[in-house]
Amino acid sequence: SPVVLPREKTVIALQSSPAPSLNIANLIIEEILLGNEKITPPAIEEKNPSQANPPAENSAPSVFESAPAGPGLGGSLESGEGIDLIPETEIIFAPAAVSTSTSALFYFKSSPEGSGFECQIDGAAPTPCASPAIYENLDEGPHSFKVWAVNKAGRDETPAEYNWNINFAPEIQMEILDYKMTQIDFTVQWTSSSTDIAYFDVESKIGSNGAWTNWISNTAENSKSFQASFDDSVYYFRARAMDAGSNPSEWVEKSVLICQKPIIINEIMYNPHPGLDSYYEYVEIHNRAPVSLDLTGWKFVSQDKKHDLEIDAFFGSGPMALEAGGFALISDKISTSTVQNIYDGYYSIPENGPLALRLNIDDASMDLANSNRKISILNSSGEEMDYIDYQSYWGANGNGKSLERINSRAIYAQSRNSWSESANEGGTPNAINGSLNETAGTIIDDRVVIAKNFIWPESGSPYFLLSNARQYPTVNSSTTLIIEPGAVLKPHGKFYYSLFIKGAIKALGSTENPIFVTSENSSPQAGDWASGFYFSPESSGSIFKNVIFEYGGSVMSWPNPKRAAVYINGANVEFSDCIFRESQTHFLELIGSNSIVKNSTFSSSTDYAIFITGSSSPRILGNIFSNQEHKGEAIHIENQASPAIGGNDISGFSKAIFVKSSYPEISANTIADNSYNGLFVDDLSVFSRDAIFKNNIVYILEGSSGHNLRIAASTTLTIEPGTILKATRGIIALEVQGRLIAQGNSSSTLITFTSIKDDSIGGDTNNDGADSLPDSETGEWIGLEFLAGSESELDFTRIKYAGLVHNYSGDYKDPSKILQIDPDATVNLGNVTVE
Repeated sequence: SPVVLPREKTVIALQSSPAPSLNIANLIIEEILLGNEKITPPAIEEKNPSQANPPAENSAPSVFESAPAGPGLGGSLESGEGIDLIPETEIIFAPAAVSTSTSALFYFKSSPEGSGFECQIDGAAPTPCASPAIYENLDEGPHSFKVWAVNKAGRDETPAEYNWNINFAPEIQMEILDYKMTQIDFTVQWTSSSTDIAYFDVESKIGSNGAWTNWISNTAENSKSFQASFDDSVYYFRARAMDAGSNPSEWVEKSVLICQKPIIINEIMYNPHPGLDSYYEYVEIHNRAPVSLDLTGWKFVSQDKKHDLEIDAFFGSGPMALEAGGFALISDKISTSTVQNIYDGYYSIPENGPLALRLNIDDASMDLANSNRKISILNSSGEEMDYIDYQSYWGANGNGKSLERINSRAIYAQSRNSWSESANEGGTPNAINGSLNETAGTIIDDRVVIAKNFIWPESGSPYFLLSNARQYPTVNSSTTLIIEPGAVLKPHGKFYYSLFIKGAIKALGSTENPIFVTSENSSPQAGDWASGFYFSPESSGSIFKNVIFEYGGSVMSWPNPKRAAVYINGANVEFSDCIFRESQTHFLELIGSNSIVKNSTFSSSTDYAIFITGSSSPRILGNIFSNQEHKGEAIHIENQASPAIGGNDISGFSKAIFVKSSYPEISANTIADNSYNGLFVDDLSVFSRDAIFKNNIVYILEGSSGHNLRIAASTTLTIEPGTILKATRGIIALEVQGRLIAQGNSSSTLITFTSIKDDSIGGDTNNDGADSLPDSETGEWIGLEFLAGSESELDFTRIKYAGLVHNYSGDYKDPSKILQIDPDATVNLGNVTVE
C-alpha cells in the first residue's frame, strides 16, 4: 500500500503476501508511472548498477521477498537456513545516473533471502518497503536512495545506497530573422530559457529529402548568418540544446524558401495594330516560384508612374493569389462589373482563375510607349521583382504581335536576344509563350550590375557573357555572386573582360557536376575567349572548386596583348580541383596576388600555364601541369614575386619553372620530360634581396652576351649544400656584386656548378638523352665573376666543364676564366675543386 513521504514524493511498496506475480507488479507500475501505456520496467530509462537488466518478468520470489510481520508489511517470516545471520542488502536495478524522469524504480534483494526491508529517500525517515519500490513526483536535481534488509537476527548495518540526478530535458526555440524569399542571406537564431545550457547543435539540409549535415556544433552562440547556395530551393534548419548534465532537448525545425525571381515579366503587347493602343495593350507576368503568391498590394510601374493592381472588375473582387506556374494579365481599367474589357472580344484569353488571373491597373491607360519604355513589377513591400527596358527594334512594333520572353528560367532578360515576336497576332495572353525555350540560356548584358548577393542557378544555363569597351557585366564591391554546380558560362569575345569582379565569386562545382567556363562556338578552339574573369584589387573571398576552364586565353595580333583566361590584379582567389585546358596563352595571370592554386590540372597551353608577377606570394600546390610538343612554360615568375611552388607534377613544357628576378620557395616537385627539367633562371635576373638556392631542384643558369645573372650589391645569395647548378653554353653563370655563400659541408654534399649537358649529376636536365655531352677539352661555360667590393665564401664546392673561351680560330679552355676575382673583391676559397 502507498506511503506518503515528505515533499509529496510517493513510494509504492509491492508486497509478496499474498505475493503478486511480476506481471501484476508491472501492471501496477505502468498504471502509476505511465497511465495505461504498455511498457515493462526494462524499457524505462533506467540502468542496473550491478547487472545489465532488471529481473526477468517471471522470476522467483528472490525479487519479491517475504517480509516480517509488522504494520504495513502484511506477512510473516518463515524459518530457514541462515535465518540467524544479519542480512546484507543489494540494489539490483535503479534509475540511470542522470535521468529525465520524475519517477524512480528500484529492485533490491537480501542475502540470506527471506528478509524484510526499510527504504529511505533523500534523507527522510526510513519506512518499511518491498522490492520493487517506486517513487513519484521527484524534483529536478540530485537524489539518494538507501535500503536496509531486516530479519530476526537484526538490521543490515551498511545499507545499499544509490545516488542519481534528475535533469529535465532543456527547452529550445528557433527563429529565422531578416528573411525575404528573394534574398539569399538571412540569420538563423536559436534560444533556450533553460539556465544550465552547455551548448547547442545546429544542422541544415536542402530539400525535404536532403541529408542533415552539421552546420555548427558544440557552440555557445545563439545565432549565425546563412547564405543560400541554390536558388528555387527550400532550406531546413534544426537545433537542439544540451544541458550541463549531457541531457539533450528535442530537435526543433524551421524551413525557408529561396526564390530570387518569383515573378517575371513574361509578355508585352506594347504596340498593337495602329489605333488600338488605348484598349489592347497588356503586360503578362508569370509566377515561376514553387508556391502560390498573393499579389495584393503589388504595383505595375511604367516609366516612373506606379499603378495599383486589382482584380478585373468584371470578375468581381476575388482573391489575388497566383498559383505556382500561373500567369496574370495586366490591362488598363476600362471594364466594369457588368461590361467586359474590350480586348476580350479580340484576344483569346483563358478564363479568370488562380492560374490565369485577370488584373487591372488603377488607370485608363497602360502608358506603354511604342518606341521604348522601362516597365517593372513591385511587390507589396516596394521591392522590384522584375523590370524590362524594351526597345521597339526588338520586334512586335505595330504588327499586332507581342514580345514573348524566350526562357522563363532566365533571371535576366535585358537583351534583344532574350525576346521574340509571338508567332500569331494577339500573342499568348495568360498562356505559355509560343517561343518558350527553357534551354536557350541566359544572356548577361554588358549593363548588368550585380549589387546584392545573388545566385546564378544551373537551370539558367548557359550564361552568355556580353561585354564592350569599358562596359562589362560587373559584380560590385562587398557583393557575392554564387554559381551553382552544373552551370555553364560562355564568355563572348576576346578583347574585353567578360565578368568584372570587384566583390567575390563562389563557384563550387562538384566532381559529378562541375561548373564549365567554355566556348560559345559549336566547333571550339583554343583562344575562343579571353579574360573571362577579371578580379580588381578590391575583390576578396573568391573561391573556384571543380570548375573547368577551357578554350580561354587568347593571343591577338599586335599591338594587342596576350589575354589570360583569368586575370587577377591585386586580389586573392582560391582555385581547388579545377581543370584548365586548351589555351592559346596563359590560363592564370597573377599580379600582386596571394592566391591559392591547388590540386588542379593544367593542360595544352602554348604559352604559360600560370604567369606570376609583382609583389605576389601565391601558393601553387599539388597541381598537375602537362603539355604537348615541349611548348611554353608551366610556371612563369618575374618581377620580385615570391610564390610557394610545392608538390606539383610538371611535364611536356619547354621550361618547367621560369624565374626572372624573383624568389620562389620550391619544394617536392616532380619535373620530367620538359626541354629544361629544373628551375630556369633568366639571364636578365638581378637578385636585389637576399635569396637561398635550395638543394631540392636543379638550377639552370642562362646567360647571353652582355647579360649575366647578377647578385646585386648588399645582397646575399646562399646556396645550400648539395645544390646543383647547370650553366648554358658560353656564359658567366654568376656575376657577384654582393655576396655569394656556397658552402657544402662534406664530400657527399658538395655544391656543384656544371654544364647543362652534364647528365652525370642532376639527371638529363636538357632532356636530350645522350645527344649532347659536355666537352671536357674546351669546357662548356666560362665561370664565376666576383666584382670589386664583393665578399664571398666557397667551400666544398665543385666546378665542372668551365673555362670556355670563344675564339674565331676555335674554342679553347682557359682555367684563369673559371674564377674571375677582382683585386678589390674578397673571396674565401676553402675546399674548391675544378674538374
